[in-house]
This record gives sequence, C-alpha cells and structure tokens, in this order.
Amino acid sequence: MMLGYFYHLFAEESLIDGQRQVSLMLTKSYANSMWASHAGFVQSAASLKREELQSSDEIRHIHRDLRMLLRGVNILNVTLLDVSGLVVYSTNAEQIGDLQFADSHFRSARNGKVISTLAYHDVYKTNRGELQERHIVTSYVPIRILDAAPVEGIIAIDSDTTHLISAMYTQQIRSIGWLILLMSLIYMLMWVFTKRSDRLIHEQQLQREKDLEHMRHLAYHDPLTGFLNRASFTEHTEEAVRRAKRVGWTVAVMFLDLDRFKLINDSLGHDAGDQLLCLTAQRIRDALRESDILFRMGGDEFTVILEDVKIPEQAADVAQRILAVIGKPIELKGEEFTISASVGMAVYPRDGESANYLVKCADTAMYRAKELGGSCFSFFSPEMNERVENQLKIETALHRAVANSEFFLQYQPRVCARTQQVIGVEALLRWKHPEWGIVPPSRFISQLEESGLIVPVGAWVIKEACRQNKAWQDMGLLPICVSVNLSSRQFRSESLVNTVRMALAETGLDPSYLEMELTESLLVDNTENAISLMHALKGLGIALSIDDFGTGYSSLSYLKRFPIDCLKIDRSFVTDLANNTKDAAIVEAISALAHSLGIGLVAEGVEDANQARLLQGYGCTEMQGYFYSRPIDADHLVEMITRISASAITAKVA
Repeated sequence: MMLGYFYHLFAEESLIDGQRQVSLMLTKSYANSMWASHAGFVQSAASLKREELQSSDEIRHIHRDLRMLLRGVNILNVTLLDVSGLVVYSTNAEQIGDLQFADSHFRSARNGKVISTLAYHDVYKTNRGELQERHIVTSYVPIRILDAAPVEGIIAIDSDTTHLISAMYTQQIRSIGWLILLMSLIYMLMWVFTKRSDRLIHEQQLQREKDLEHMRHLAYHDPLTGFLNRASFTEHTEEAVRRAKRVGWTVAVMFLDLDRFKLINDSLGHDAGDQLLCLTAQRIRDALRESDILFRMGGDEFTVILEDVKIPEQAADVAQRILAVIGKPIELKGEEFTISASVGMAVYPRDGESANYLVKCADTAMYRAKELGGSCFSFFSPEMNERVENQLKIETALHRAVANSEFFLQYQPRVCARTQQVIGVEALLRWKHPEWGIVPPSRFISQLEESGLIVPVGAWVIKEACRQNKAWQDMGLLPICVSVNLSSRQFRSESLVNTVRMALAETGLDPSYLEMELTESLLVDNTENAISLMHALKGLGIALSIDDFGTGYSSLSYLKRFPIDCLKIDRSFVTDLANNTKDAAIVEAISALAHSLGIGLVAEGVEDANQARLLQGYGCTEMQGYFYSRPIDADHLVEMITRISASAITAKVA
C-alpha cells in the first residue's frame, strides 16, 4: 500500500512538472512572436464592456494566432488575462469578461511565479461541449519579454492528463490486487509493477521531450513564415558582431519594412495578408546569399544579417536584389498586386561596434527610406540619429505640453468678399513651451500626428473653439462661424462624431456656427467610409469644407457625393495670382466648379488689395489672409472685427 501511495505522489509530481515546462515554453513562444500585436488590446480591454469585449474583432485575431501556436499540442483551454485579473480572451468564450483577481494562483503568476496544479473535474466545459470526469493540470504563467522584465499579462493553460492519470490508477489498483491475492508471487508482481511503471514514465518523458522540442522551435521561429524570429535575431546579431571582431570582417544589419502592407491587409483580409507575407519572405530568402540570415520581426517587418561583407557596396547589391524581387507582381485572390519595401542598413564597424546600436541605426535608416517615398534603401548616417533624437525630444515635450496645458488657440478672420465684414474665424493651434517659447506649428503638428497625441489635443481644440465662440456670442458679438482643421488620425478615429457632439452639448454652441475643415488627402483612402463619416458629422448640424483644395488627388466624380458646404483654395494658387496665368486659370476653374455645385468658395493667403480684388472678380465668396489680419488671440478679436468693419465702411465711402 505504501509503495502505491508513493508511486502515486511521484507520478503526479512528475506529470505536473512536465506540464509546467510545456506551458512555460508555450508562453515564451507567445511572448516572443505574438504578444507585441496583442499587448495594446489586452492592456485596454478593461475599458470595454463585457459584451463589447466578447464581440471584439481582436478576439478573433488572438484566437487565430493561438490556434496556429497550439497546433500539435494537447491543450484543452487557453485563457489570457490582464494584470488586473480580467479574462480578455479564452477558448471557452463564456469566460471572457470574468475577473480572477481573487484567485491565489493568478496573484502568484502576476508576481512572476509559474504555478501548476492538478485537479479533478466531474464536468469540464470547453468550446466544443462538456467533458466528463477529467483530470486537468492548470498552469498560470506570467507573460514578459525577458525574465527580468515586468509582467505584462497572464496565460492560464489547461492540459488534459486524464489518460495518464487513468493509466496510473489502473496500474496501481491492478498491482495492489495482485499483491493481496497472490502473496506468494510478490517478487514477480513487484518486478511487473516496476517495469510497467518505468514504461509509463518513459512514455511521459518522451512526450515531454517532444513537446519541449516543439516549444523550442516555436520560441525561436516565426509560426507564419517558418523563418527565425525577433528573439533569435537578437542572439544572432550579438554573435555575428563577436565573430566580426574576432576575424576582422564587416557585418551589415538590414531592416526591411513593406510599404502600404496595411492597405492590402485591410482590403483583402488577414488571410491574404498572411499569404503575402509568406510569399514575400520566400522571395527575400531567394535573393540573399547562402551565408545571409533572414528573420521576421513581426507584422510586415523583416531583418537580415549579412556577414563577411567586403565593402558596403556589397550590402547595397543585396538590397537592390531584394527590392527587385519584392517589386514583382503577386497574385492574391485572383487579382494581381505590386508592393514595395523600404530598407535601412547599418554596417559594423563603420556605424557602431555594439549589436544593439547597429540595430538602432538600421531601424533609423529604414525610416529615412520611408521618408524618401519607399521602394528604396538607405545607409545610416549620424545626421539621421540627430534628427531622431530631436524628434524624440519634441515628442517628450509634447506629452508634457498636454499634461501642463501649454497649448492655446489663435484665430484668423474669414471676410465676406461682398461686404468685407468678418463672418467667420479659423481656429489655429499654438504651443508655448516654457523654455523654447512659441514653437512653430511646422515643428510639432506632424509629431502630434505620428505620436497619436493629435486625437486628445484635437478634441481639446474642438471643445475650446466652441467654448470661445459661445463666449463671444454671450458678450454680444454678432454670431460668426468658427472652423477647425481635422487631421487624418482624428478623421479615422471612431470617437470623432461623439467628440464633436459632446463639445457642442457642453459649450451650448449652436452647431450651425461650427465648421470642420478636411483636406483632400483624408478623402482619398476608403472614400466610402469617408462619405459615411461626413454624413454623420453633417447630421450634427455643422458645416464641412475641403481645405487646400487643388493640392490633393480626390476624383471630381467623388466630389459631387461629398456633403460639403465650401471649398478653400490653397494659398499656393493665390500668391502669384496677378502674374501667373496658370494659377488664375486654376482659381477660375475651381470657382466655376464651386458655383455649379452650389457651395461657397474661400481663398486663403490673401496678402494685398490687388489679390482681394482679383479673387472677388473670380467669384470667391470669402477671403482669408494677412491682408485682413494675422492669427490673433481671442481677447483681441472684437478689436480686429471693429478695425476690418471700419476699413470696409471707409472703402465704400471712398
């Protein structure tokens, strides 16, 4: 009896330990290859209602990625939790939205420990139905990129060990029965018992080694393309630099990012996007030398290590071959597509002597290639690093500016061409840094856009412009319209309509005195969605205009479908209007278009009386520019309106 008891304990401990190791390797593989694409959703899931969370598209993406990761592994259920204990994803969909903060095993995992327990379930629910009488090993494993890094989430993995437990129990009962009934054969029975026990343990060890080997492969290989992944890239880069130092040769690190991959992925679906990535990865591999190593870093980003590069021009030749093969047409879902890539390269020892710095330099060079329009390669230069550091400095300062309310608005009048009276103003964002003073918009607007801060800052601009306009009306000023520019990120934000609605409701401004200015470039991509969003904004009662008209690429066939109230002629057509017949012809054509559509026409950049006279003759309904007023603070608006009105009266008298 004691022998059976100790065997039972030993087998259970061995079983639990084996499942713990499998779960740990599975989690490391997930953290290295997939966590980066899910982390943002997991960390923001607490803000969603349970129904919104369960129906989120991201749940299906996580399910698809985990299904690929778990292929060939005997797992019943996988649960993904954030650090607060919220079940963000589970293969048992009913559990999504539950809270497990009170679970001691969850709290241990959140503190960095891997916990595995064996439990018996009369009924175990799965997404495929109920399983009866199951022995389940549940492992709680912390998600983190490195062992010393903070825990970013928890994975709970349920493994079915019923067949092993059943075999263990059966063997134990059988052996004990024989011992009781056949005491005379005790030594023989003990031999049989030991042999069979060894066989079970050996089978378990073989299965564990097989699972561990599978996990090791997943931990260092991309599950989609089969090439080495980000974790493997770090190790290979460090080893390549050490080898180069030892033998005295040159190593090149190449960063490659596909241009406009997101457009294809969004329009054709993730399956077509995955197929495109696999085909592209194989094309890149075929263009490399035998000694070069290809890695997929995640998403549409790849890296290459080129060792024993005699001169940098050899790396350039490889980059040219890669760009050439990527640019060949690819057939997806019966249609032919052509893509391109941006490639950045850094060379050891010319650009740096540490692996980490070389990777940073290559990444910086890749973004430089993006800035050049893509479909090209760029070597790293020190000036790139200086520019990136300046951008980082500005971005850091912008975060402080949001927290410290350093932004303010100025307003530039829009004057009626017929009466020369101010009938509207354009709200313009300004930034006063405590040390740098007034920062030009050209230095920070693009950074706001790239960092995503433009969404909260833009929401503040809309609300502040509405508040100020209502304050002017309450002071007795004749009602005028205030216009606000929308960035591409704001226009794509799902919260835009609600942001405008709340700004109007909280400030009490009549919607007819608010106008949103859109650029043509906003309307090019996904025109149908743009039209739908514009109708939603118009439904609030506000006006819409197209800013910088004539500089974008929108089709005139779409223009008649846009629910807009006016066009704003870009200042580039106004500057040399008196001397440039082509500019004059363009302005006249835009004016005819606006009148045929029955909408207003605003000319920007008016700087002298001659321009104002010509634009009035071409049929512009409103004008804006330094001729009337520079952008001014809200406190000086009444004085500015009085001055312009007086000038208009004087002109009429004269």
